[in-house]
Amino acid sequence: MSFSNYQQYVIINDNVLEGVQSVDGSYSINEKPVNIAGVGFVNAFVDSPMVGNFNITRLMTGPDLLLEKNALGKYKFDEEDITGEILYSELEKGFGFTKGRVSSYSVTCNVGNIPEIKTNIIVYGNMGANVANVLPYKMLNSSRYYPYQPGNEYTKAEVYLGKKASTNLVTSDWNSGTLTISFEQYQALPNYSKSESWSSSRNGIRSAWLLLGKNAFSPYSITDISDNQLNQSEIQYPDQSSIKVTVNDFQIDPITSFSFTRVINTKPIYALPKGSLRDWDTNTGPSHNNLTPIQIDTIYPIETDFNLSIVAEEYEIREIKDRIQSAPTSNIFVDIYDAFNHDLVINQLKLYNVRLIGETINGSVGEELSISMTYKGFETKNR
Repeated sequence: MSFSNYQQYVIINDNVLEGVQSVDGSYSINEKPVNIAGVGFVNAFVDSPMVGNFNITRLMTGPDLLLEKNALGKYKFDEEDITGEILYSELEKGFGFTKGRVSSYSVTCNVGNIPEIKTNIIVYGNMGANVANVLPYKMLNSSRYYPYQPGNEYTKAEVYLGKKASTNLVTSDWNSGTLTISFEQYQALPNYSKSESWSSSRNGIRSAWLLLGKNAFSPYSITDISDNQLNQSEIQYPDQSSIKVTVNDFQIDPITSFSFTRVINTKPIYALPKGSLRDWDTNTGPSHNNLTPIQIDTIYPIETDFNLSIVAEEYEIREIKDRIQSAPTSNIFVDIYDAFNHDLVINQLKLYNVRLIGETINGSVGEELSISMTYKGFETKNR
């Protein structure tokens, strides 16, 4: 049985992406042949860490998750991991990944078209079937597992999966009444539904712990995803009348197109597994492998490019010697509004201290004289 586009869900960090036009996921394994003198080839072994790639092309039909800012005003996913997957076959099958990082992000806009977003994600973690980002198991009759009645401000509830001594803490301040877990967490659970609960008091705050097993959960259904949409927002899209581009050092002539691209370079750090005290006591090898990086560093500066095409009216190409000698910088702001509500900002692109590094003038019979400009900027961690 094949699966058409309306039977597929593309999910990033528990959000169903809107406007997806295409998506592909792949991984590669490098092997090195081993040759022995007098024998020749004997086997081949993995020669480097395994990495994968996810490429997503979509139309801008709402606020973009990947443009989210942190408290410092920096792009959140410059330094944060991403998980995601493609779900199909009534959400029973999927191709997912963990520990991904955005490696490039671009927005392209032409008059008459909805802006297009292209995102490349490099994957350093696990990748393949049953590697679920969407939380596919929800608690059954969650109210009967709730240690205390919700609404008591002095109650703090924490839920554990598996054994009491486990460090697999799912959530704290659990008050939603529903707990969801990943496929991998579900597979690791014991078969009992409820082993024990216990409580304690400290500094006037009563805390409760609850231990849950496999029988306390059931899979999400296609209805759950369709109804909830995992935080999917209402569709909003721009048109050519609702996009505003501002360059602070001159008056822009009519714009016909622009493109915005950021390239984020990362460096994964791998380490040998440390093992545990029990491994030392029993004189055995490490009980778990470090197949994924223990840390992923973002390499600064982050390079940003902005290309702009205009119909020439008042603007004239700058003298190249002036650009080289004075090296002035510009600030560029792109405000993208909802086509039906020009007071509602969908997304914003802001470039500070970028330099004009190239200009091209184009003229042909039957066409308006146009000028293309290329700006480049470098974002540091502290700016």
